Amino acid sequence: MLKLIIFLLSVLTLFSQDISLLEKDNGFLNFKLGKSKAQQGTIDCKGMFQLKQKCFPVPMPEKYNDIPIKKITLYFYKDKLHSIEIKTEGEQASQTMLLELQMKYGNGKQVGYAPHYEWKTPNILLTYDENLLTGNAIITFLHIPTQKQLEKDYKAMYGF
Repeated sequence: MLKLIIFLLSVLTLFSQDISLLEKDNGFLNFKLGKSKAQQGTIDCKGMFQLKQKCFPVPMPEKYNDIPIKKITLYFYKDKLHSIEIKTEGEQASQTMLLELQMKYGNGKQVGYAPHYEWKTPNILLTYDENLLTGNAIITFLHIPTQKQLEKDYKAMYGF
């Protein structure tokens, strides 16, 4: 019985989320959540989306650990990096990215039936959302304090 308990505890530890690593990474590649545009390297900003400035890294990274990346979009609110959106194309690239995230941060919490996973810390929400028809995925790193400020400002501007 004791061996079974030890085995189960070791399996749970092996598959538990490493939240501290997600907090420590604070973003994706060299893009750091909550930091200013000037701290993000060379970026090209084009327009606004839901009160956030939409920017793209120059040059656009093509791979992450040999996983092809279709596009990375950086969203800024009040000059702070609010979120990072990574798009993969095709089931193989998407599933490989999911495995990479799970190996780095743990299994995450599956939400619903589709391949949608979340990892959450006090400051970061990481989501993986795969389209079952195309196999394409969107991975989003969201800075929670900047999101809360956006929501507060939105409520003050529009009253809801």
